[in-house]
Amino acid sequence: MLGVAAIIGSIAAGLLTGKLKMDILPIILAILGAFLVPAGIIFLLPTDTIIRYIINIIASCGIQMTACIFSIFALSYIQQRTPNSLIGKVMSYISTITMCAQPIGQTLYGLFFDSFTDSVYLVLIPTGIIVCVIGLSARGLFRKLDS
Repeated sequence: MLGVAAIIGSIAAGLLTGKLKMDILPIILAILGAFLVPAGIIFLLPTDTIIRYIINIIASCGIQMTACIFSIFALSYIQQRTPNSLIGKVMSYISTITMCAQPIGQTLYGLFFDSFTDSVYLVLIPTGIIVCVIGLSARGLFRKLDS
């Protein structure tokens, strides 16, 4: 399902190419965070395991789609704004940062989920809210980048 969601997000990014501007990217980032909130809230409700599973699959697919859209537009923007002679260096720098940050994030989330095994909502809901706040707070930055 996540692979299909990634493909759908990539296709959506292609279809939105002319319509999507940089100042909308913070909203896309906030939407990404918003998908985490219901994934956490469902653990607060007295529901069956299958309902939790379905809600988390839907939330994960939403995260995957919005992450693909954000990533494609952000990387395209970086490549457009970077002088041709520096594209390789800048893209390798970005790739290195993301490759190093990912295992750190996975380790932290592993520790958080181990610590809050019976209350994963304490990890998911605050994370979703933090990502939303970061996205909406970055609106000024993205406006400056677009001008």
